[in-house]
Amino acid sequence: MDLRQRVMSWGLWGCAAAFWLVALVGVIRAHSPVPFWDMWDGYLGFFMKAQDGHLSAWWAQHNEHRIVLSRVFFWLDLAWFAGTGWFLLLLNLTLLAAVLVVFMMALRERLGADDRLAAPILAMWLVSWSQQNNLTWGFQSQFILAQLLPLAAFYTLHRSASGNGGARCQWLFVISCVLGVLALGSMANGVIALPLMTLLAATSRMSWRRVTVLAVLSVLGVSVYFHGYQSPGGHGSLISTLQSDPIGLIRFVMLYLGGPFQHLVGEGNIGRAIGQLAGLLFILSSAYLAWGALRRPRSSSLELALLTFVLFVGGTALATAGGRLMFGLGQASSSRYMTPALMAWAAVFIISMGRMTDRRLIRWPKLGWLGAVLVAAMVPTQLKALQSQEQALFERKVAALAMEMQIKDAPQIGHVFPFMDWGLDIAKQAAARDLSIFGQPDIRDVRERMSCPAATTADQSRSCLGHLDVVTSLKDDDGHARITGWIFNQAHPGSPRSIWVLDSQNQTIGYAVVGLPRPDVASGVDEAALRSGFKGYIKTRLKDQSIILLDTAGGCSLRLNLSTAATATSD
Repeated sequence: MDLRQRVMSWGLWGCAAAFWLVALVGVIRAHSPVPFWDMWDGYLGFFMKAQDGHLSAWWAQHNEHRIVLSRVFFWLDLAWFAGTGWFLLLLNLTLLAAVLVVFMMALRERLGADDRLAAPILAMWLVSWSQQNNLTWGFQSQFILAQLLPLAAFYTLHRSASGNGGARCQWLFVISCVLGVLALGSMANGVIALPLMTLLAATSRMSWRRVTVLAVLSVLGVSVYFHGYQSPGGHGSLISTLQSDPIGLIRFVMLYLGGPFQHLVGEGNIGRAIGQLAGLLFILSSAYLAWGALRRPRSSSLELALLTFVLFVGGTALATAGGRLMFGLGQASSSRYMTPALMAWAAVFIISMGRMTDRRLIRWPKLGWLGAVLVAAMVPTQLKALQSQEQALFERKVAALAMEMQIKDAPQIGHVFPFMDWGLDIAKQAAARDLSIFGQPDIRDVRERMSCPAATTADQSRSCLGHLDVVTSLKDDDGHARITGWIFNQAHPGSPRSIWVLDSQNQTIGYAVVGLPRPDVASGVDEAALRSGFKGYIKTRLKDQSIILLDTAGGCSLRLNLSTAATATSD
């Protein structure tokens, strides 16, 4: 490799490192200790059942999935790491790094020393922020595992057949079988990993003993997975969707597979059309590559392994289309589906690079320019990881407060869970055990303390700055109202993290969390008051209109009159 190649390689590796660093920053900025969406029942609900000794909770369905492996991680996060969510987010990145390692091994095996420029391109592609949902949501470890385990199983199976048949090859075969079995505990699509491994062993001309072992494991795996299985309600089925809208099904699959390119272009009709064209190109390219590999199966073991993974992703896309098309074509390019799509393209990239290198159709200058174009195209999407998430994260915290206080504020709770009553029931049980966000100081035991006299009286000599902006009556809870405004303690650095609300007799009547960005207050009052916005709840049955906001940490108070605030009604 001459100097120009070295410079280009270093430049591409520098870009790859920057992409991974930006993704890490994005994950950190998106962190919230508040469970989100499926985490309420699939994470907190599962853990409480496991705590109570219900062993069946480990194997129970979550929708159509049996997420046994992720439940191990959920248990560790709640039992060992206080349910803060950091462990799960770092795990997501670690699993993605493991995906990169497997692909790098395949790339090095296929290209040898010629992988110096292709490797950083692959590293950038696989950490694309188009899959941000799977990186910033602690629940999504199973989504990455559901692709990683079959990929590793197919690659290890290939490696077990590429040696001289010694003990190492035998152990590699055993490892591949273990990975295939573990895939059953990732997501529903893991059930096809072992059958595809059987197909790969047969097409690669492996011994009949290995094919038989894999076939038996496939039958056992499918039987165990579907024993006691119940089809979840509210989802479509592949057969009914194929009968009612076959064209829509095809378009969904194409957009699913070409989704990464839609994310590069952007939303809208043009982006969707490009995504579908990219998906069609992917399908045709994969078919062409498979035709070539099947003509010489013994010498194309690696290609067949990667193509088996492509088939796995294609089958996943087809099954997803059957269940999700009823929610609209746009579901196909959802962020969570980009991880398998990106990985499928990575597999095709490695095979294509190998073919073109063998035929000397592409050399390092062209490959370097390909990397440069990819960087330029991916940078806008990757930089979205640096966008502030403060507003959304604050709203989640307020939703957790409503659930801790058992206040029926459907619009607010909807920020973290779509079913208010179900969420409140889970939260009540989790709060009783101080789990996750309900064990954090700002939220813990607020409901219990609301029924007690104020532990600290207001110090009238130390006054906070602030304003009560809106008092919102709640459609489903006439005993409470939501309050928003801002508060700032000049004598104490920054704004308080939370405030108590007292009535004129110093009785506790409410509570609010502080931290909502208020650039208007920062520019008009003090730069340190940027996060002075608060939102919380008060009891509505008051003897008078006077309330006191109390910052117990900073020791200041602010007397306000409810009549001066604007009023609103929740939806």
